Amino acid sequence: MIPYRPAAAIRPGDIVTSYAGKRVEIGNTDAEERLILIDELAQAIITSGENTAERCWRLPMPEDSRELLKSDLADINNNSSSRYGGAIAAAIFLSKSIGDQRWAHIDIAGPAFVKKGPDYSSPGAKGFGVRLLCDLIDGI
Repeated sequence: MIPYRPAAAIRPGDIVTSYAGKRVEIGNTDAEERLILIDELAQAIITSGENTAERCWRLPMPEDSRELLKSDLADINNNSSSRYGGAIAAAIFLSKSIGDQRWAHIDIAGPAFVKKGPDYSSPGAKGFGVRLLCDLIDGI
């Protein structure tokens, strides 16, 4: 597989990997703006996180971690067979029900209530994700 490098020339038949982890076959070199656009769309919620100080990142969902949700009795188990990687297991579980739709998992449990507030806010309940989503929607 050829790594995606904007400065490198691409040819029909090349395979590049987008920011979102999708492998893309190059069928037409005259449609390069689409490669940039899909990376920008995947980056949007991270940018909103930077704008609002509600930190976000693209959570990896590696194939080997999918094994942790296998079930002998059903299509999938809702809990990992390992005590590690709970956030990754949750993301994989959620991804199974949405297909190819764009989505974001905003985990509000951890930052829901803080004892010491950051510089821009006081201690207490935060409503984490509200400013993030407002910024994202405002940018659409």
